[in-house]
Amino acid sequence: MKSEYVIRPFQGSDESAVINVWYRSGKATYSFVPTWQTLTTEGAAKFFRESIRARCDVWVGTLHGVIVGYIAINNSYIDRLYVDPDECRRGLGSRFVALARILSPDGLELHTHQENRVARAFYEKHGFRAVKFGMSPPPESIPDVEYHWRPVPGERQQLTPTYDLIGRGYSDYRNPDPRIEKLIAQQLTGMESVVNVGAGTGSYEPKDRLVIGVEPAITMIRQRGKDTAPVVQATASHLPFLADSFDAAMAILTVHHWPDKRAGLSELLRVAKQKVVILTWDPSSEGFWLIQRYFPEIVEIDRPECPTIDQFRELLGEISVTPVPIPHDCCDGFLGAYWRRPEAYLDAGVRAAISVFSKIEDVERRIDQLRNDLRSGAWDQEFGDLRKLTELDIGYRIIASEKR
Repeated sequence: MKSEYVIRPFQGSDESAVINVWYRSGKATYSFVPTWQTLTTEGAAKFFRESIRARCDVWVGTLHGVIVGYIAINNSYIDRLYVDPDECRRGLGSRFVALARILSPDGLELHTHQENRVARAFYEKHGFRAVKFGMSPPPESIPDVEYHWRPVPGERQQLTPTYDLIGRGYSDYRNPDPRIEKLIAQQLTGMESVVNVGAGTGSYEPKDRLVIGVEPAITMIRQRGKDTAPVVQATASHLPFLADSFDAAMAILTVHHWPDKRAGLSELLRVAKQKVVILTWDPSSEGFWLIQRYFPEIVEIDRPECPTIDQFRELLGEISVTPVPIPHDCCDGFLGAYWRRPEAYLDAGVRAAISVFSKIEDVERRIDQLRNDLRSGAWDQEFGDLRKLTELDIGYRIIASEKR
């Protein structure tokens, strides 16, 4: 039964079902709390809207599409965790706690009633420690206990990724392209929980299932929109999750940034129960005109950093390789996105969102050369036929590995 539970972000249409689960669970549990026994469904709905949704991130647990539990989290504080009485002791509560640890890896806090021995035993089983005994706020005024969970002390890697230095304004130029997004989504069909490693600002994260982002650069994390998945600051080589925590792991145009690629790919395999999906650049590709004519050193920079197809096969096992032709009007501004729009590379903002330019000396001289070639017509004379194409294969590939 555990494997059939799906945890996903709360949606507005979930409200009545969540309130019903909360109300049924509370009535069954809190026979010793007078305010709960006099609470009406109308009162529960009002409190949920005004006091829980207004200040918490809410996630729901479903079974065959039916909501059977929810958790409400305010930063590191578990404000509510309720499971339908018919689903207790079947694993959903433990999955909610695992989610909370992912969202707040540095620690969690919560309160429960001293008399609620079932809840206290549950939290203590999951490593929470009672730190304070007191009284809940009025009008309830019932003896309660405060619990804390803290991770086991361990080595924490110093995070100094490239995009902490160059990533400001990244989200202005890097937006998911719907055609590339469709190819990635096809690879994630049937995957109900996904970890996005090297998540950046959240591009290509599915919106219809449980997704957790992993991103080392705080600059990128701060540019994530309100509708993106929760994100943990960590590196690919040290993912803070248990084995098989997610159905799938995805990594989009990020592997070339990882200092330890072997460790990072091993971590993807460890935390993914079913599948690993990676968008990368094949270093056997010759690239395109920007590299060939104006920045030939990009090949020398990127080829050693991008694993070959054979290296992916060695590290991931059996893989499928899907070409990703780049549309002429691609709206995700990575290096090859503007192959038919050479004028775009003259924009310093465009270049700032492409990491490889931060590794090249004398960029402005080469950009001036491109500018002059565009003005004189030399670029169009040599590469003008590209302006007639709607898409171009310049070496981008989706690598997919299914765990057997």
